[in-house]
Amino acid sequence: MLRAIVAALSASGKKDTTFVTGTTGIAACNVGGVTVHSFAGCGLGDEPLGEMVAKMERSSHAKKRWKQGQILVIDEVHKGRK
Repeated sequence: MLRAIVAALSASGKKDTTFVTGTTGIAACNVGGVTVHSFAGCGLGDEPLGEMVAKMERSSHAKKRWKQGQILVIDEVHKGRK
């Protein structure tokens, strides 16, 4: 179903502004995307917030994605532990 949604977005001219991600590498591969962390440019996401933001700001590719993106699809979002 998600592939059909992404295909419809691409057909509607939103291909360059739609980014498809997954929370894990397998989820990302299954939908033809990248991991959320890769999209964001924050590495593994296990550093303090300030360090992750600095890492994203240093990445020209990540900044371009954040500015260009209008639609962010995230597959396999799970509720966290309590």
